[in-house]
Amino acid sequence: MASEEPSGLEILDKVGSILNELEQRGECSVADLATAVGEPLSSTYRLVSNLRGIGWLDNGSRRGRTRLGLGLLPIGALVEEQRNLMDIAVPRLRDLRDTTQLTSYLVVRDAEFASCVLRYEGSEVRNLELVLGGRLPLDRGGAPLALLASLPHAEQLKILATLNRSEQEKQQTADDVTVITERGIAVSDGDVTTGMAAFGAAVLNQQDVPIAAISVSGMRRTVLENPDIEEAVRATAESISVALGRQARSTDV
Repeated sequence: MASEEPSGLEILDKVGSILNELEQRGECSVADLATAVGEPLSSTYRLVSNLRGIGWLDNGSRRGRTRLGLGLLPIGALVEEQRNLMDIAVPRLRDLRDTTQLTSYLVVRDAEFASCVLRYEGSEVRNLELVLGGRLPLDRGGAPLALLASLPHAEQLKILATLNRSEQEKQQTADDVTVITERGIAVSDGDVTTGMAAFGAAVLNQQDVPIAAISVSGMRRTVLENPDIEEAVRATAESISVALGRQARSTDV
C-alpha cells in the first residue's frame, strides 16, 4: 500500500519544529535536526532543501550545517509590528471608548475585507455587525473605509474590482474615498446598520504604510452631531501612528 502524503498541517508542524530547533541551537546538521524533531533523515533533508529554496534556511558556518535564513526577517518584522500595534492600541482605544462612550474598534486588512482585532463596547445600543474576530468588506463601515482610502490608488481599484457591487456603487465608493483622503476621516452613515453611524481613521507605520484603522460607532445622531467625536478619532489614530514610529503631522498652517 502506498504511503499517504502528509497533510498541510503536518508539514507546517514539521516546519515549526525545525525552525524552533534552529532558533534554540543556532545551527546544526540535517541529521541532528531529524533526531531532534523525530523525523526520518530523508524527509527532513527534503524539507530543509525546500526551506533553503525559499530563503527560510541558509547554509551554516561549516559544511553540512544549516541555520535560519534571511527570508524569515520580513515575517519576523511583520509579527513584531503587529505585536507593537496591539500593545500601543489597547490603552488608546479604551480611552477613546471612555471619552466618547461609543463602541471603539481596531481593524486590520484581510484581502478585500477588514477584520476586527480589538473591540471595546460603548454605552449605547450594541452593534452586532462587527464583532471581535468578524469582518466587513473594505467599502462598508468607518474603519474599513478609512483603511481602503489609505491604500495606493492602484490597490484601491483592484479591491473595488473584486467586490460584488454594481458599477454605480463602485463609482460612489471611489468618490467617497476621494473625500476621505482629503478630509483624513471616514464617515459611515447607515451603510452597515440602519440608524448607526461611525467615524474611522487609518493607522500608519514608520514607513507611512497603512497597517490598521480605528473607528467608533453608535446611534446616528450621537455620532454625527458631535464634532468632538470626529476629532477624538483623528487624534487617537495619529497617536497610535506616532507611537509606531511615524513622524507627527505638523499642525502649522
